[in-house]
Amino acid sequence: MSALGDTTKFTFLRREPGRSIALHPDQTVAFSTVKGVFWRKQGGELKEITHLAKPIDAQGIAWFHDDLVIATTSNELLLVHEGKVTRKGDLSGSIGDLIVLKMLATDEHVYMLTEKGLYRFAGVNAKIESLKELAGFDGLLIRDFTLVKDFLLIATQRGVLRFKWQLQSTVPFTLVLNELYGQKYRKIKLKNNKLIFPEDEHAIIIPFECVDLSGNQHFIIQYAIRSGNEKRVWNSLPSSVDQLSLSHLSPGNYRIEFRVVDPVSRTASPIQEKRFMLMGKWYDRPVLWWFIGISLAFVIGWLWRWSLIRQRKNFLKRVRTRK
Repeated sequence: MSALGDTTKFTFLRREPGRSIALHPDQTVAFSTVKGVFWRKQGGELKEITHLAKPIDAQGIAWFHDDLVIATTSNELLLVHEGKVTRKGDLSGSIGDLIVLKMLATDEHVYMLTEKGLYRFAGVNAKIESLKELAGFDGLLIRDFTLVKDFLLIATQRGVLRFKWQLQSTVPFTLVLNELYGQKYRKIKLKNNKLIFPEDEHAIIIPFECVDLSGNQHFIIQYAIRSGNEKRVWNSLPSSVDQLSLSHLSPGNYRIEFRVVDPVSRTASPIQEKRFMLMGKWYDRPVLWWFIGISLAFVIGWLWRWSLIRQRKNFLKRVRTRK
């Protein structure tokens, strides 16, 4: 403790316990203490960064391009440019309460090690990705990490890993849709890439299979059925089912959409869709009524024209008689 009083060996920037330090390539240094966040540009004056005129209680800080990203103890993300907070995000809505242990950044992402695991994001209000979403990483205790170009070096209880975090790896499940068929009619007519079911079909069956690469079984299968320009409404199915049966549908054109959602990571697989048409009774079909309407219009038009011709002939006949 006596050495701390020897100011000939060092200079105090602040005299309260420190937490994190981040150095920008242009030699701008930022650091956090128990009393706030401070920054100093190339040996200039030390300034405090505040938010809403109050000190910032920071858990971790990192430079992201020319901005400073701050993770606060109230689970907020703050983006600071030239000492002023320009944007604010919320961590608790995505991953809940957490304790930040370390933050590093690349040109594309900010990486954040917490007691719950390793996360990354491309902006304060961007989607937060979790390393636990990736196949094979669930159950690993991450103790430290660093970045080497596009690769992560991760220290875990099972060893040190070298890993490239790619975006397409964040969805560990795939949904396979099989061909639709009817409860009564197995072989269905296909027209314009759309299945056409007869009017006496009582149920339309869509078989599917979900391939989960992570093995955690924490997925939910969702579907939405729409006719025309209706708004999409997602309905959930148990992960144990392998088909969807639709009955009591009104005649018309339909589009059925599927996706798989991980409720933990809040990631979803790409939407897949199938289109089909359920025919109505012969007297309910629009084409029939169009034909009847056109036919009636033709008959009415022909009768009207015939009436005009007849009146013209009678008029000419009366004129000749008078002469």
